[in-house]
Amino acid sequence: MFPELLSALGAQTESWSPQPGATVQRAFLRTEGELPTTRPEKDTLETMLCIDGQVDLRLADGQVRSVFPGVVLLCGANASISALTLPQQHATVYTAVIPLDRLQTYFTESTGAEHSAALTASLQESLSSGCRVLHGSDWYASVTGILSRLEPERRGNYLLLRLLERLWLAAEERQMPVQDPSISETQVDIVRRVRRFLLDHMDSRLTIERLAEEFRISPTYLKETFRRVSGQPIHRYLQDCRLTRAARLLSTTNDSVLSIAVSVGYSGTSRFNAAFKERYGVSPRQFRQNAVK
Repeated sequence: MFPELLSALGAQTESWSPQPGATVQRAFLRTEGELPTTRPEKDTLETMLCIDGQVDLRLADGQVRSVFPGVVLLCGANASISALTLPQQHATVYTAVIPLDRLQTYFTESTGAEHSAALTASLQESLSSGCRVLHGSDWYASVTGILSRLEPERRGNYLLLRLLERLWLAAEERQMPVQDPSISETQVDIVRRVRRFLLDHMDSRLTIERLAEEFRISPTYLKETFRRVSGQPIHRYLQDCRLTRAARLLSTTNDSVLSIAVSVGYSGTSRFNAAFKERYGVSPRQFRQNAVK
């Protein structure tokens, strides 16, 4: 859908194929207008984020979805776009085509095979109307800030990784109903916001005290609420996020083990290697060798 749309508009683009079947594009939009109605390719999800300007997309049913800095537009099988307008006469966007099988593989790596199918189904269900806007200024600032500093050839891999994480988090949040009547919606919302913050700042030194200060709650309340709502301690959740991202980076980049360890929040390779081997059964170097075979 988005690749065809950008081509129809004659947009200037850069393209990457970071994984089989996945496509990431950066496009400079200067032309707007009516378009042949397009839909996502079969068994894919498509996303758009805007780093400059604004894009208004008119759907086939007449509704309009606006894409501007700070949001991600997610489109499923029922999405159809018939026109594009540029309120500021220009826009710079990133788009991605993500195969569902790649998404489910990532969910499996993150949460296990038993839970991944439910997450994929939940995400697809949230797109029954076609499109969904994901908000998150912290996520957006983190991603676009790093994209601007990366060498061009690394941007596709990085953006796909961060989008997979964001979709995983969106699916997980839909799987967090309040089962215990003693857990309030306020507590669930706190945990959702903490999880987003952890994902966006995992390269930083994160402590319970820092998080409690960030969200203006007591450390004890934070720990107990996170455990009750998520079913696991906050430090375990953060470690899982860090190791999942590290595994993806080992599989898709040539970055050194030390560089990857630091990028996911470890000060060096000693503790990182031990934690990685405990989870995956092999060292980071062995994991990379197995991934490229």
